[in-house]
This record gives sequence, structure tokens and C-alpha cells, in this order.
Amino acid sequence: MDNSVYITLSKQAGLFRDLDVAANNIANANTVGFQAEKPMFSQYVEPNSRNDDAYVNDLTTYRDTSTGPIKQTGNPFDLAINGNGYFQVQTPQGIRYTKAGNFAIDNKGALVNPAGYPVLGKSGGQITIPQPANDVTINGVGDVIVDGQQVGTIGVMEFTNEQAMHREGSSLYSATETPKASITSRLAQGALEESNVKSVTELVRVQELGRSVTGASKFISDTYDLQRKAVSSYTRTGS
Repeated sequence: MDNSVYITLSKQAGLFRDLDVAANNIANANTVGFQAEKPMFSQYVEPNSRNDDAYVNDLTTYRDTSTGPIKQTGNPFDLAINGNGYFQVQTPQGIRYTKAGNFAIDNKGALVNPAGYPVLGKSGGQITIPQPANDVTINGVGDVIVDGQQVGTIGVMEFTNEQAMHREGSSLYSATETPKASITSRLAQGALEESNVKSVTELVRVQELGRSVTGASKFISDTYDLQRKAVSSYTRTGS
């Protein structure tokens, strides 16, 4: 097979990968705390190649870790992080981290995320809101004050390398790095950090990628047609 076909196939695989990521971004444009992703590629040139034929190598996916728009909700248990910190929640698989602060109180008074996982405090324990509670205030550093009494401090953690975190779905991330308490992040009560996906940009990218995929497919098809015609001509002439 012609090298140009192999190269185009590798580029086509990269385009499909890019399309998958863009489609996932669009699907999560309204997901609280979701951070847009983009694949990272490199070029690979075969050793001792007579040509500078470069193949596409899929390296990894990186996240846009910039803060998304902050939306006011008025719900006292909705929290947005201004900064690069993450909330921590206790899951059956261990501690996971999230930007999504759409929390609620369960029937035991524990502060939990939508999946029912307890939100952890700065010291690693659960945050419990004594009931009944007439006034719940959560200040910028995470102190939880119920009817004038502090009952805990929400843990907001930060990482040296956010790109090394692994997305697990439901806006949760795992990490091998041990985080430290963030001293620069600030919480906003009654607000949520929305997805930082730029929907229009992603839609345009999908259209452009679609055209590129079509072009690559046509090139491969045309190349095969030329090869078939060449073989057919050779067979007829017998030379």
C-alpha cells in the first residue's frame, strides 16, 4: 500500500479522535463544573525513512482548567470555586475531586453531591448540618456556620499538576498526587461554576473536522481506485 495512504489513515484516526472529544465537550456544555478537553497529537517520522513522511501519533488529552462562568442560583448549598481548587468527596472507590458544587443535604444532615457522596471537610471528615437549621452560611474560605455556630470547614484542594488527574465521569476526578489545601481559592455561596465549554467554537470545530474526514476518506478511496485501475490495465496487457 502507498505510504500516502498509511499517512492519511493515521491522520484520519486522529480526526476521529478529535471528533469524539469535541462531541463529548458539546454533550457536557451544560454540565456543572465540566472542563473542556482537547486531544494532543505529535508527528512520527520512521527512522531511516527516505522521505519526511510524518504519521499522526495520539499522545493524550488535556483539559482547559480555566474557571467557567459563575452562575448565581440562590441555593445556600450551591458552591462555586473561584480559583484552581477542587472539592473532595468520599466515594466507594476512595476520595475523588470535583469542580461541581451542586450539593444538598441528605436525610442524615450530611452535605452530599448529586450521587449522594459526602463532601469532605478540610480535616477529611464529613460536613454535617445540624437539623433543623434556620440559617446556613458558607464563607469564602469554606467555614460552614449554622445558626451562628461553625460546624466545619469545607476542604478545597489544589494540585501541582492538574493535567495528571484522571476523569472518571460525573464531573469526578481521581489523582495519584497528594493534594494540598488551597490558600488562594475562594468559595461563592449560592452559585455554581458552569462548564467552560465554548459551544459555538466546538460546533464550528466539529464541522471543520467533518470536512477534513470527508477529504481524507475521498483521498483514500481515489488512491485505491487508481491502484485497481493500474492492476486491471496491467492484467489486460499482460506486461
